[in-house]
Amino acid sequence: MSNRTTVARGQGALDQLVAAETQRLRRGHRFSPTSATWAAMPHVDDDGVIGGQALVVAHYFGGPVDLWLTGMDDGGTMRGFIRMTPTAGAGKWGLISARELETLNMHGGLLVIERELHWAPIRAC
Repeated sequence: MSNRTTVARGQGALDQLVAAETQRLRRGHRFSPTSATWAAMPHVDDDGVIGGQALVVAHYFGGPVDLWLTGMDDGGTMRGFIRMTPTAGAGKWGLISARELETLNMHGGLLVIERELHWAPIRAC
């Protein structure tokens, strides 16, 4: 386990993610995790759990993209299970930049990645 678990999550890092959002008007809500989710979320390398026992703390979706978030570091690197619908349900565990995901828009800007607003944390399997 990383020594980061003993350090409080940086509110400044969350504030930077919120300030950097580019699609908020289109989305109609904040892309970044809520303060409560942020505070409870493991860093990407804290728990070492990948797969079935990982706690999914947030869900992001848009068009063919689904991301079930299990961790994030202060720099905005997200860890989770990512699935692209056209690949017939296949997906994989991995890392993705929150900023890159937030700026993604498809179909001429009509489709952006959104955060599921009423998500309750759940184990992956």
